[in-house]
Amino acid sequence: SEEAANALLKTLEEPSARMRLILVTDQPHRLLETILSRCQLIRFGGLDAETVISLLREQLAADQDSDAELPDLGVAAGYGEGSVGRSLDVIQSGMLDGRAEFIGRIVNLPAGHPVALLDLAEELKSNRQDMASRLDVLMLFFRDIMLYKAAVGTARLVNSDLRAQVEALSQRLS
Repeated sequence: SEEAANALLKTLEEPSARMRLILVTDQPHRLLETILSRCQLIRFGGLDAETVISLLREQLAADQDSDAELPDLGVAAGYGEGSVGRSLDVIQSGMLDGRAEFIGRIVNLPAGHPVALLDLAEELKSNRQDMASRLDVLMLFFRDIMLYKAAVGTARLVNSDLRAQVEALSQRLS
């Protein structure tokens, strides 16, 4: 909250001689500029996918019923880019729901028929809440296609569960 941020700012401006504060966040853009300007930034690298998957599994098992089906944690880890918090946000936002169907529609757009593309654009425009997440899905899908075409292999694909669509579209694109 703004009140908490201002209280923290007071502590940062007038620390005791022996005080050291360590602030940790995965969302520094949400901090006040006045707080950021008084801190030394140290960036940490992302976690490896296996660690993220393991931590997600633990977190989701603690939060959900034992009968609830877990989403594809490998895909969620890829979308989270090494951050458990971002991966959890991806799962909880529903961003992965309908992703395969949406990408299937993109892959199966008829070439040389702009009307189908315009219809899809109109549909995306009508649901502005989902537009940003759909564009993120597309960006990462086309990233996977570029990696696949560059002969890097499939080990680094974010959409590893959609490998067939990645292969199919990479054949059609230069």
